[in-house]
Amino acid sequence: MIVFMANVGERDLYYNVGTPDEPYFCHFRLGEDDEIRVANHLGSKNGARYISEKILQRLDRLQGEAQRLRYPILKTVMCELLTGSDMVIDKVVLVGTDQPQSTEERHRRRDTINTAKVLQELIKMD
Repeated sequence: MIVFMANVGERDLYYNVGTPDEPYFCHFRLGEDDEIRVANHLGSKNGARYISEKILQRLDRLQGEAQRLRYPILKTVMCELLTGSDMVIDKVVLVGTDQPQSTEERHRRRDTINTAKVLQELIKMD
């Protein structure tokens, strides 16, 4: 059995706040302009935890929402492993953080548990 395992970070998922004709992909790294653009676009609180939670909800409700998303680092690595080989990945394990509610908000908002869930859905679609 071949297991692909990856630690999920704030820059592993990108969201297009632009249009299909003029895309503008942003990541969720805390405190950067990209994170603020995505949060404002989605009507979300700042932070990877909240932005990706909102995206996860939208994936279920809005047709085409997945087209706004990219995961270039993870996708590239997975494709490189599979290209030109007979290898088949049997299982994908994504590791994200999910701190307890008692954790200070400035740390909790950086949790990547929902980012991992969004990535899991995107990988299934590909």
